[in-house]
Amino acid sequence: KRNKIRNEVMPLLKELAGGEDALQKRFSNLEEQSRAISQHLLNRAEKYLLDMPSNSVFHLTILDSTILFDLEREEALHLWLTRVTDNELQISYEQMKRIRHQLNEYPERLQWTIDVGNSWRVSRNGDILVVSNRHEDDNIQTTEKDNHIHWSVLRIENNDSSFSSSKQFTESEENAVELRFRSLPPMSDHSSLEIKRVNDIDGNATFLPPWRAGRSPIKVREFLRGQRVPLHCRGESLVLCYTAEPSIRVRVCAVFVENEHSVGKWIVHSDFCSDDASPKTIIILGMNN
Repeated sequence: KRNKIRNEVMPLLKELAGGEDALQKRFSNLEEQSRAISQHLLNRAEKYLLDMPSNSVFHLTILDSTILFDLEREEALHLWLTRVTDNELQISYEQMKRIRHQLNEYPERLQWTIDVGNSWRVSRNGDILVVSNRHEDDNIQTTEKDNHIHWSVLRIENNDSSFSSSKQFTESEENAVELRFRSLPPMSDHSSLEIKRVNDIDGNATFLPPWRAGRSPIKVREFLRGQRVPLHCRGESLVLCYTAEPSIRVRVCAVFVENEHSVGKWIVHSDFCSDDASPKTIIILGMNN
């Protein structure tokens, strides 16, 4: 077939295009147009994901519910599936076509599941899509989702005389945990220090544990994967985040690593990990009742 293309098809294309240079120019233009369209579609898909209320599930009714499951949504779903599974699910175009066909041809069917290969399943539940792995589902018990974050910042202590904070934290310190930091940015009216879920922060947020000091940070989800946190738990894992205006970039200061028995511990980012007996900042975290 290759010889037939080279010996028969290519000469005919050159003749129709007006010569080899003209044919190569057309190929170059097509490639340039393809890259521009792909980038435009990617930008639209990224915006779609940013507009979703959360990243733990894929929301179908964004902006205009009358629009069918178009290329923008398809690209957004592909990105979301890749990110939420930490690149473990590499869904094929044929499987994406099956999902698109199901959504567009049977919009009244609000609950269904499609097997997309390698034990992965995409399910619809009303206006959302979720992804799950059959092997992991077999090892967990179905429980009612608890959307409340039980950890909170109780108090911040800093031995720097220039430190001041107008932030008000909870008084109770029952079941409190003390985290020691070095060179943590000071708190102010334009900054925040709060506990969030991994699903609610930038998917590109990074973390560097103390035992990897001096090396490049890795994505938070990759770190949790290395700590053997099950896939279905990674998005719900908690992180201590620092944010300062006017920048909206979130800095992950600590990550809570929890095992399958709900026993866990806070791990401080290497950049902030205290290396002496007198840390500059102490943050008291507590569990709400």
